[in-house]
Formats: sequence, C-alpha cells, structure tokens
Amino acid sequence: MDMELMIKIASKDLDKIKKPGLKASLKETAKKAMGKNVASSDLLFWPSGLLLLGLSECALRDNTDPHLTSAAKELALASASDYIKNWKDQTGEKISFVDDALSGVAMINLFARTGQEDFMQSATKIATFLHRAPKNIEESIIYNPKAGNDYIFADGAGQSAMFLSYYGFIFHKTSATKLSAKQLLNYYNHGIDKTTGLPYHAFSLGEAKKLGLLGWGRAMGWLLMGYSEYVATMKITGNKEEDHINNIILSQYKNLVYTTLSYQRLDGGFSWLLPAVEGEPDTSATAMIGYAIALSLAFDLLPEDGSKIRQALLRMKDFILNHTKNGQVNQALSSCEDLAVHRQIYGHFPWGQGAALAFLCNL
Repeated sequence: MDMELMIKIASKDLDKIKKPGLKASLKETAKKAMGKNVASSDLLFWPSGLLLLGLSECALRDNTDPHLTSAAKELALASASDYIKNWKDQTGEKISFVDDALSGVAMINLFARTGQEDFMQSATKIATFLHRAPKNIEESIIYNPKAGNDYIFADGAGQSAMFLSYYGFIFHKTSATKLSAKQLLNYYNHGIDKTTGLPYHAFSLGEAKKLGLLGWGRAMGWLLMGYSEYVATMKITGNKEEDHINNIILSQYKNLVYTTLSYQRLDGGFSWLLPAVEGEPDTSATAMIGYAIALSLAFDLLPEDGSKIRQALLRMKDFILNHTKNGQVNQALSSCEDLAVHRQIYGHFPWGQGAALAFLCNL
C-alpha cells in the first residue's frame, strides 16, 4: 500500500478542480449550451471536500503510522493547505452550499495540525453559513433552497452533521452540537425506510414523501460519516446534559452500521446500491462507509462486536486496494445528477480517491 503515491494522485485531482484544463472547460461549456447538468464551480463542493478530508486526515496521523512517511504527510498537508488558501484568494471565502461543510472538517483538521488561526476563521464562516441556512420546520438544513422546495438530502444531513459535531467539539460550541443532532435525528425519523433500515436519498416534510433511490451506497456513507463524528465526539466529552439524545443517536448509529454490514459483498466492498450485492461495486461508497465505521473501533463505540467489525473493515481495505493501480483508486460511481439519476459510469473520480485516503489513514 503506497500511501505517498495515493496522496500524490489526490493532490493532482485537487489541482484539476482548482485549474481545469482547456479540454475540460470546453466540455463544460458545451454541456451548458445543451442544457445539461454540469459540475459546480464552487471550489469547496463535495468532490474537493472528500479530497481535502482524505489529505487532512493523512496529515494528522502520528509518527508511528507505518504506512505514512514524513514526506507523505508533509505533501498531504501542503496540498490541502494550498488549496484552501487558493479558495480564499479566488473567492474571498465564499460559501455557497451545504456541501461546503465537508471542506470545513478539513479546515478544522488543518487548524489542529498547524495551529494557524486562518483555518479556524474559515471553519467559523462555514458554521455561520449553516446556522443561517434555510431550514424546514424541524430545523433540518434544506439542501438546495434555490430550487423552491424543502428537500433534505442524505448528503447535506451527513456532511453538515459531521462538520457541526466536530466544530462544536473543538471550539466548545453547544449550538453547533445541537444543530448537528437535529440533522441526524430528523433524517432517521423521516428519511429511513422502516422495513429495511436503509436510507432514501432525500425526504420532504412539505410533500410528506421519501425521495430518490432506497439504499444508495453513498447516501449511507454520508449519513454514517455524520453519525460517527457525532457519537465519537460525545464519547470524548461525556456530556451528561444530553445523555438522552446521545443514547438515541448512538442506538441509531448502531442500527445503521449493522444494517450496512449485512450488505457487504463477498469481495469485501459495497455495491453502488447496497441491496444489489451482485451488481456493480463502488469504491467511493465502500471507502466512505469504511471511514465512518473505522471510528467505531478508534473510540470503542461498538465494543461488543469489535473483532467482527475489524474483520469487515480489513475486507473493505482489501477491496479498495484491489481496485487501486499505481496509487489511483478506480471503480468509483460517477456523480449523481439528480434524485434517482445515477448514470452507471465507473472509474477514477476525486470522491473515490479522497474517501479511500480518509479510510486507509484511519485503519
């Protein structure tokens, strides 16, 4: 497992987002002219967010990690730091979407690694954005309010909960922690299928509907990432005032973990659609799930099944490495274009590379 090579690929992926080549720019222009969906120009959007997460997680690892040399960690740190500084210079710290919250997790990591207050200040801007963002009547953050609906996506719920939990923990902001809890509790109540325990991609209180596909792998990945950060930080703080809520969220996390593991494929990975265990495997979903579940071992969140979970994680690791060539993670599902619109294109994408780095650096 050449982590340094994987970090170099992730760094190149970030550079492509920061400075897309002429060919990529022309393709985007052509798509716009035909009225097709194009990738967001937001530099903090979730693809770069997952790359930044992976790089910053690697930069945080201690010196005893045998898979990471000092040079590799320094490269990860420099790549993530330079990207965020470029975002500040280019946009004046513009924050546009709930998806930007994931990059905020990396900012907190970088602050923890370097002590540079610029990263803390940028993270605070994201926290302010999320607190002020339009919400439904139960205070779930609406994913895309410009669309004129109240749709709550697993993506937004998981990313915002992950960031707000971490931000509240590091900077002692109880309002952030409470807002994080609401994202998780509300999604579990309204976006989870009661028969299977799997998430729908989104839900709407206004329309009283669950929306999108049931059991999309990355939807479960987003939710587990949010849950794992919340329960891990609560394990550290031991906040007795919120014991009732914390116990509910821990119970929900356990349910989601065990439900997910019941769909693990024979090759160790997870399919793009979790119940489609004989369908196309997806490295991005597998790595996101693996990253989230790995926290259960690090913080002893599921002590009764530690050995079983470790074996499941090692099988996920083998699956990721079997789809990695020369440091490049392949077999990731392409981006979701809309609710229930998942073109079956698999290959190397930033989200697969970034999620794999985050997972492997925490295993």
